[in-house]
Amino acid sequence: MQNLQSEFHKNTIRDWPEMERPREKLMLKGEAALSVPELLAIILRTGNRNVTAVNLAHNIMSRFKSLGVMSTASMKDWLSIPGLGHAKVCQVRAALELGRRFRAEEAVLNKMVISDSESAFDVLAPRLKYLGKEHFCVIFLSASNEVIIIEDLAKGTVDQANPIIREIYHRAIEVNAVSFICAHNHPSGQCQPSNEDKVFTRDLRKAGDVMGISMLDHIIIGNDGFFSFRDEFLLL
Repeated sequence: MQNLQSEFHKNTIRDWPEMERPREKLMLKGEAALSVPELLAIILRTGNRNVTAVNLAHNIMSRFKSLGVMSTASMKDWLSIPGLGHAKVCQVRAALELGRRFRAEEAVLNKMVISDSESAFDVLAPRLKYLGKEHFCVIFLSASNEVIIIEDLAKGTVDQANPIIREIYHRAIEVNAVSFICAHNHPSGQCQPSNEDKVFTRDLRKAGDVMGISMLDHIIIGNDGFFSFRDEFLLL
């Protein structure tokens, strides 16, 4: 059995039946028909003399378990997987980042209407979940609640981001926003607000009263859900 496994790992994907090869399968059936390891194998393009690209992709999934964990893994974590060098790691991380940005870009291009905390979470979750540091994002909205632009306005340490209230309102004026929704992640994965979150939210909302620009919500995104200040009646 060991010899058979060794021979399998030495085979190249070109030795496989044509319809089992990831690229050929994608061209015939579409990308939705492929498993995550098969999609990763296409990004990796090649393996090495000991392992095929598909086997290497399976090793990656075995190491990280999920795309969420994979998206925040350090370069050191990636390079600990045999068969991966800097070039292949950069290819995969670039693809993951494109996926992270896709949802927010779609919302801007399609002028999506953000009507509640759920829709805001749907747009921002791919951008903010599973990050190792705090990131602070703002969705700037038109009078009809259509997305004008979504921007990262601060990146913090592991436990604290320091968004600047003046910068938020200055940017809102620049893009002619009538209102905005802000959001940040908690690297711990928990989404309950800290005392600092509550104080910041209060001060940010009060500044909006002066500027004539409405703060519609502040959302905290965790790994398994979110907290909405508006839904909890804390925008007072």
